[in-house]
Amino acid sequence: MSREKFGYKDGFKLRFIGIGNITKRFEHYKEVIFWSWRLLLIFAFFAAWEALPGIGIIDQIFLPNFSETIITLINLTVSGKLLCILEQVCRNTYTKYWSMR
Repeated sequence: MSREKFGYKDGFKLRFIGIGNITKRFEHYKEVIFWSWRLLLIFAFFAAWEALPGIGIIDQIFLPNFSETIITLINLTVSGKLLCILEQVCRNTYTKYWSMR
């Protein structure tokens, strides 16, 4: 067997660019672009959440800043109050659901 059958010529591997390789590359780039747009939209959502209450377009009583929300969530989790709050919410929801039936 000659080495040319396997793509080797004079000790160097030849690169064959075919339609299959181009479509595989295109599919890869298409997936990268798809995920890039998703990440960009998620980032834009959180940026708007942070900016709109800060600018004053939305009142902070109705929608607090994203950073304040995360800080409060972390503080409640560390102090252990988050589980107490969730327990109370679940208990109230359960009792009100069964009292309506």
